[in-house]
Amino acid sequence: MSPTLFNKLLWMVGPSLFKKDTNMRRSIPVEQRLALTLRCLASGDCMRSLSYSFRIGHSTVSKIVNETCRIMYEILAPTYLQLPDTNMWKLISNDFSKIWNFPNCVGAGDGKHFAMQCPNNGGSYWYNYKGFHSMVMFAVCDANYCFIAVDIGAYGREGDARPSKLVYSDSLSPYVFVMDDAFPLKKNIMKPYPGRSTGSLTKEELIFNYRLSRARRTIENAFGIVTNKLRIFRKPMIGSPQNVENYIKAGVVLHNMLIREDSRFYLITKKLPDHFDVNGVLIEGAWRTDNTMTSMFRDLRPGKGINYPTVAKNIRDQFTKYFSNEGAVPWQRVIVEDTGRISEEEG
Repeated sequence: MSPTLFNKLLWMVGPSLFKKDTNMRRSIPVEQRLALTLRCLASGDCMRSLSYSFRIGHSTVSKIVNETCRIMYEILAPTYLQLPDTNMWKLISNDFSKIWNFPNCVGAGDGKHFAMQCPNNGGSYWYNYKGFHSMVMFAVCDANYCFIAVDIGAYGREGDARPSKLVYSDSLSPYVFVMDDAFPLKKNIMKPYPGRSTGSLTKEELIFNYRLSRARRTIENAFGIVTNKLRIFRKPMIGSPQNVENYIKAGVVLHNMLIREDSRFYLITKKLPDHFDVNGVLIEGAWRTDNTMTSMFRDLRPGKGINYPTVAKNIRDQFTKYFSNEGAVPWQRVIVEDTGRISEEEG
């Protein structure tokens, strides 16, 4: 974070963090409160270590971090995690079409398990099928790795938008979200064709999976970049479920603010995100080279035996035909024909 952006963040959240001096002692300055919290999120140091570094009592450090994370989310969310209106959804769709070659896409969604220490008296409530305690966050991001909605109930009614023409085509298609096998196929949720490992897919179905995989990389990158920059998420978080939720929320809005306000400093200089060359060849982002990423997040359990409506199948088939005809990109058949399958990670 640049000094300029730190000062802007301080200007936004400072008034809510300010505490009056008392007759007994002076209050901790808002600058120190914010710096302490950012240090906690960025380094992942335990509260006792931060206590020694900032010469503040252990219990006070914990209280400051939790309070500041909560206030950061409350202040920043209306600006940096605003629920899109109709015009914003259309702008998001345009970006997915221009950058990732998937028209009428309004977001890439995924859910992840955030590892946490077992809460007091938590029992098996927070224990997941992967064998550790966690809190699940579902998120949707735009084409530029910014989160546009977190938690499954935030965007539901907006997703089922009116149909719109596909680029270079007269065909009408609804706006959709792209997701992986953990989610059901619906008229506003597109997922890959099953059978990628068996070799039973047609060339057109492989191309559809490839195009969907390109768009889905945005949410994979969003989670990866957050963990690369905010190392508190690299190991099980210690705290009550409410405090863990505050850490995650603060991380989400801070990530969005840094991308929108200081993208070059935050992303581009270190080449963190995945990107493609002019021939469609994938160049993996720097965040993937960090082995600790694989130990942090866990995917949701893949859905099995989920029936999907005929209308959803028809919409996916429509996209499949479109990607192999007027919506084709020059490199897609080369990639599929050279490998016989999708060469990119399918989530």
